[in-house]
Amino acid sequence: MFFDLVSHYLFKDRFDQSGCGNDKGKVEVLVGYKRRYFLVPIPCALSFDELNARLVDGCRKRLM
Repeated sequence: MFFDLVSHYLFKDRFDQSGCGNDKGKVEVLVGYKRRYFLVPIPCALSFDELNARLVDGCRKRLM
């Protein structure tokens, strides 16, 4: 069935190793940067809403 799909739409079947970090290098670097910049030291908040608001505020300040 998959072979029929490939031959009909003429695309090359190429799969990545989604569990392997070097397949998505830029994503891994950006996630690590955000984790180190916004989550170290571990933020304290009374609720997830407060934590999310603080993280959004930090991201907006970082953009300016």
